[in-house]
Amino acid sequence: MLPVIDYETGRCVRPCVLLLGYFDGVHVGHRRLISRAKEEAAARGLCVGIMTFYGGKSGRQIFDFSERLYLFESLGIDFVYAARFDEAFRVTEGQTSGCLFAGPIIPMVAERRGMLNLCATMQQSAA
Repeated sequence: MLPVIDYETGRCVRPCVLLLGYFDGVHVGHRRLISRAKEEAAARGLCVGIMTFYGGKSGRQIFDFSERLYLFESLGIDFVYAARFDEAFRVTEGQTSGCLFAGPIIPMVAERRGMLNLCATMQQSAA
């Protein structure tokens, strides 16, 4: 069973390559990002995790959270770091360490936090 770390009660304590996104469809682009992250993790001797969200889409996601867990496990993800996407989370100040892979929406969101250059660099490494 895929380990799930809850954002409110647990912390990701081991070095890893961490993907960030809702991943509600786990489409071709998501799969490419996951594949690239797994390659990077193997090269660095790290595990690979996905930070994803539950709630926040009013039931409009393609796959629900439990279905996404099944897909993540089948794609070779080592763990999931899960957060409820609500207003409190939306305004949380970020911390970055290690290696992060994110899709194109993340730099647009991160610009409000002064992280555009960091996320753009991470985006390029995922290409």
